[in-house]
Amino acid sequence: MGEYNFGIGKGKKNIAYINCGVGIRTGIISSGVLIRTINNVEDAFGHMVVDADGELCSCGNYGCIESYVSISNITKKFIDEIKENESSLLKKNLNDIDYTDVCSLGERENEAAMGIIKDSALYFGIGLSNYIKLFNPELIILSGPLIQQSKLFYETTKEIALQKCHIKNNNIQFIRGGYFEDKSIAVGACAMVIQKIQN
Repeated sequence: MGEYNFGIGKGKKNIAYINCGVGIRTGIISSGVLIRTINNVEDAFGHMVVDADGELCSCGNYGCIESYVSISNITKKFIDEIKENESSLLKKNLNDIDYTDVCSLGERENEAAMGIIKDSALYFGIGLSNYIKLFNPELIILSGPLIQQSKLFYETTKEIALQKCHIKNNNIQFIRGGYFEDKSIAVGACAMVIQKIQN
């Protein structure tokens, strides 16, 4: 709502906002209307199944986007791979590694980190292509800690999403972070309060 009313989405009718962090949170405005899911669940996109025989998700289902893309899962996969290969790649204790380390290594072209980030982006891109086909957004704002820390994740996601949509000459605009960046959620909450008072 913040980006739609006051930010990068101003003047557009269809926008999607996706925040990638501990989980995947989304907001979609279609024809100027904020779309609400059942029970106003904002993590429905994160629990879209992209691999029927995939990994177990925290929701109990298998193959959800979140089981591949959340920062905790990316970190766990990296630590598991380091343990398996007995790599002394990091000076840190394995228990002290977090997603920022994985993202930083990915940007420095570490093969293990790059592989995990690209694999996560593949599943996220597949889910995003489904989202694009359903809602036809003019603008997609990708935000949150994972997007901010990993240009590789952002670029790979964008490439896969467009590839899977089979869109060549498209008018979809992708933005990394949005106008308000990490303040978007707070601005949106304020916008919703103001809107409610005005109505």
